[in-house]
Amino acid sequence: MELKKDEAQKNTENTYNERPSVNDALFGNLDMDTPYQIQSTSYNSDESSPKKNNSSDIVKYAIIALIAIFFIGGFLNNWRKLNMHNGTYELVSASQGGLTYTVEELEAVSGMDIFASIKIKGSRCEVKIDYTYIKTDGVGQIKFDGNNVTIKDSSDTMKGHYNAGDKSITLESDGAELKFIKVD
Repeated sequence: MELKKDEAQKNTENTYNERPSVNDALFGNLDMDTPYQIQSTSYNSDESSPKKNNSSDIVKYAIIALIAIFFIGGFLNNWRKLNMHNGTYELVSASQGGLTYTVEELEAVSGMDIFASIKIKGSRCEVKIDYTYIKTDGVGQIKFDGNNVTIKDSSDTMKGHYNAGDKSITLESDGAELKFIKVD
């Protein structure tokens, strides 16, 4: 006995290859009892869809960008704080025992030319003192902690205050206060 393939079933499958339109199915333009063949594609659960990869990549890049902005912003903020004090400060007045004298008044009383400056660049500072008979240059480290200022060199430490309003530094030394104003 010989088995034959059923040719009739093959022909009906080939006749209904087209899938109905979604609009036709939803709005009744198609008799849903009519058989149709759904074109299937193979799906592998190990592979993600391209849309999922793109959206997850976008999220990853966005998170990386936010972290980078956070760190760069923090670095720039610290750099700005460190460098906001940069510049040259010149002596404008000295106070002791409740009396305050400007540089001009001190020059008139002492008969000497008086010049003193502090040049700040980052955490480094150069101090210059130039009286008629005394000239001194020094390099030290300066630290700003809020409004408190500390200048250190190899042998001495001076403390003082920073005033952001007039951009001045007032240093205290042996009971005297020296006020320096930022000139550039």
